[in-house]
Amino acid sequence: MIYDPTQERQGSESLINSAFLDARRRSGLQTAIATCLITPLSFSVEDNSYHYVLAFNSLVQLFCEISPKLTQPEIDTIIELQNEIQEIIDNNNIFKNQYIDGRLIGKVLDQENWKKLRTKLYEFNLAIKRLVDARGFGSPDKLDPRKAIMNM
Repeated sequence: MIYDPTQERQGSESLINSAFLDARRRSGLQTAIATCLITPLSFSVEDNSYHYVLAFNSLVQLFCEISPKLTQPEIDTIIELQNEIQEIIDNNNIFKNQYIDGRLIGKVLDQENWKKLRTKLYEFNLAIKRLVDARGFGSPDKLDPRKAIMNM
């Protein structure tokens, strides 16, 4: 069932304010994204995945976290970018096998495919970060510190 904002939930009130937990989850995702994008071509043995894929997956999850506060055109734009990146990941090998005399000797970076992915991934990251900030999910402006979930 798809969420229908015209349907009001009757008799349900939240017993806790999950804003702090939500902020912590978003912060963890942002940390994972930043960490993976420092070395996007590295491979994580633990996760059995390249960092660019881990960063992309974390960006998608961050988008899901903030999507209830977005307009439909914003959601559509992000989903379009997401689909473009998934298409690049699925159909354009970033690394290609290198052979000498028919023997596999290693992998080599496909510069053209990497450039295409890197450009779209940067655009996706920037778009989501701007939405996070625009909807007040980031740090509050210094002019209005009351918007902070907690003071440190």
